[in-house]
Formats: sequence, structure tokens, C-alpha cells
Amino acid sequence: VAMLSDLNEKLDLATRAAGIGIWTYDADKKILWVSTLMRLTLGLPKEEPIAFHTLRSMIAKQDRFTFRKKLIAFLRGEEQLDSVVTCFDRSGIRKEIKLHGYISARDEGAPVKYVGTLRDVSEHLQMQERLLRAEEIAHIGNWSVDLKTDSVTRSPEANRIFGDPPNRTGMDRAETFARYHPEDQERIRAIVRSATDAKTPLKFDARIFRTDGAVRHIHVVGRPELNRNGDIERFFGIIHDRTELVENERRLEQSQRLQAFGQLAGGVAHDFNNLLAIMLGNLELFKNLYSEQNPADAMELLDEVIQAVLRGSDLTKGLLN
Repeated sequence: VAMLSDLNEKLDLATRAAGIGIWTYDADKKILWVSTLMRLTLGLPKEEPIAFHTLRSMIAKQDRFTFRKKLIAFLRGEEQLDSVVTCFDRSGIRKEIKLHGYISARDEGAPVKYVGTLRDVSEHLQMQERLLRAEEIAHIGNWSVDLKTDSVTRSPEANRIFGDPPNRTGMDRAETFARYHPEDQERIRAIVRSATDAKTPLKFDARIFRTDGAVRHIHVVGRPELNRNGDIERFFGIIHDRTELVENERRLEQSQRLQAFGQLAGGVAHDFNNLLAIMLGNLELFKNLYSEQNPADAMELLDEVIQAVLRGSDLTKGLLN
């Protein structure tokens, strides 16, 4: 008895350290036992008897029907219990709870004893949700490629970058490569082959076609994951949608080109205006000096030349402005 008590104490300490609650259910005796950590997680008094309906009442309303179906199927021995549900403990604090259940004994094929675990995964799910939100804000998704099966897994944001539904699954490498711009495909294949052969990280910029036909500019970084034999099992990495950045860079470059052209045009116009000023000054001087010695026709021609120079001067002033 002392040894059993000692083992129970050590088991209780171990499950607390691991953050795992334990429960057992005897179908014949209708007895549900839960560990200390499970009681603490759900805010249940230490000595209060627990029944399944007590636990069901703590589950959020939107999860109760689904959980009830899974629990009935589990108690009938039709399937194992594996579920994440939203609960509210006795203090009203919301928690995300992961439940596992297994059949530990049968009587003539019918399950009579069950054992399972409970873990508070609220913090883990919150961190996961924050990561997904951060990816969406930064337009950065994550991906992995299994080199044995050629299957591709993408995060919701990576799917959105490709123009696919956020929860899409079942992609492969051939389909993914087909989404790259034809002018980029051979270069990307060469980069991937080189990284795979050398077991080194990969990095490249490329263009992809979304499902709606729009072109997106992406930056991809990946690292190989090796097994214990040193062989690559998969690549894992990130994809960054740089389309807005690329378009802004192009607009800035175009603006800089226009500015440089304006500066060049202004310089040319300024120099040309100086030449026109010299021409106009000399023509006016010529007219004043020789107006009495030349016939009216010559003066008329000089006036036309002067008017042309004046129009040229107005044009260069417009360029300078």
C-alpha cells in the first residue's frame, strides 16, 4: 500500500510537471476519477465528485453537440477520443482543452474501462493564432516540401499569396512549380537542385501566377531538414509577398528618371536660352546700325528672324519653368 501511494504521488508530480491531467472511467461502477492537475485546470474543488455531465456543462455551447457525439462514439468503443474544446472553468476563465481517451479494458468485447489525458493548450493556441495574424500582416507565409512524397504544405497566408483558399491542402511540387512564371522556372529548378545536392539553404526571388491570373513578386527562403542518416527529408521555409515593395521601387525609379530628365532638359534649355540671347542681341544691334542703309525688305526679314528668336526664347523659358 505504501509503495502504491508513493507511485501515485510520483505520478501526480510528474503529470503536474508535464502539464498533463489524467482521468479514468469505470463503466460498470460509473466512477470517473480525475487527477489533481485536471481539477486545478478546470477549477474544480479537490473533493467534489465529478461526472461526465459536470464536464459537459463547462464546455462552451458551440462545442457541446460535437463533443457529445465524439464522447458517445468513444464510450461505445467506436473510436478513440481526440478533441480540442473550449471550456470555461468555475471562475469563468476561457480555456482551450485538448482531450485524449483510450479504452483500457473490455469485457466480452465491450469497453468497460477508459483512461485519458487532459492538457490546457490555451497558450499554445494563442501563440499559434498570433503567428498566423503576424504572417497575414507581414504578408509572410511558411511552407514545407516532403522530398519523399513530393507533397507541399502551406500556411494560410502562404495559400493566400498564391490566391488559394487559406485552408487548402493536397498540393504537390509539380503543381507549385507550374505556378511560377515561365521565365523563372528553369532558374528556380537549378537553385533547388543545387541546394538539394549540397544540402544547403536556398533563396530566390521569382514571379508567380495567382489563381485569378494576377502576377505576384515573391521572395523565398528555405532550409533542409536532415534525418539521422544525414539525408534531406524535407525543406522548410518562408515565402514573402514583395509585390507592393517591387511596385513602389518601380514607381520610385520612374520618378527618379523623370526628375533626371527634367534636370537635363532644364540644363539644355538654359544653355539654349543663352545662345538665343546672344543671337537676339546681335540681330538688334545689326538692325540699329544698318537700318538706314538697307531697304525695307531687308528690315522685314530681320524682324522675322528676331520674332523667331523671341519665340524660341519663350519656349526655353517654358521648359525652365
